[in-house]
Amino acid sequence: MTPVRWVAVRSEDLPRGEAWLTPAERLALARLTVPKRRGDWLLGRFAAKRALLLAGAVSREEEACVLAGPSGAPEAHIGGRPAPFILSITHSHGHAAAAVAPEGVRLGLDLERIEARAGSFLEDWFTPSERAFVGASPAGEAALRATLVWSAKEAVMKALREGLRIAPRDVEAVPAPGPADGLWRPFGARGPAAPEWSGWWRANDGFVLSSVADPPSGPPQRIG
Repeated sequence: MTPVRWVAVRSEDLPRGEAWLTPAERLALARLTVPKRRGDWLLGRFAAKRALLLAGAVSREEEACVLAGPSGAPEAHIGGRPAPFILSITHSHGHAAAAVAPEGVRLGLDLERIEARAGSFLEDWFTPSERAFVGASPAGEAALRATLVWSAKEAVMKALREGLRIAPRDVEAVPAPGPADGLWRPFGARGPAAPEWSGWWRANDGFVLSSVADPPSGPPQRIG
């Protein structure tokens, strides 16, 4: 099984100043002018660097440089060379997470705040099977199920290094339902072009976190 390790951070965990960023990262940050975008970018980079530190790839956050690759997906470099890890970053509402896996693995991680999704959202982005899964929710769990489906789809699209360049309805999530108790549960997914995916999801503190890897992983291991 593919080993997947992950960390979570909050906005209050961010170091002060920019000493933990490399010169190339500071240049990338300087191009961002919208405060929310800057905040999300910084939080995601800190989560990624924290994951690399705890995975033993570096001894200090500033030794790793995490920038968008040609596809837009994050890539890590250490000492000017590609890090021997695949990296996925996600952030939502002042929270962020990052996962690392061995190079050559397709990896996607997605964090979403649990919230109700409008019927028009489900019609536009969910398949009929996914809408039926949400519609069959026990009382009070529709928002959790809708968020779970969306997060699982996003994780697959990130593993493909395409994100929302893929039409969300081209990915169909098949989750195992469960409560928001912090335990990892499996999900399957299909598409695009019909490949099968195996992933994991957990929900607690008002968020759903989904992880998918190819080759498949066991439940992701938290390292920080």
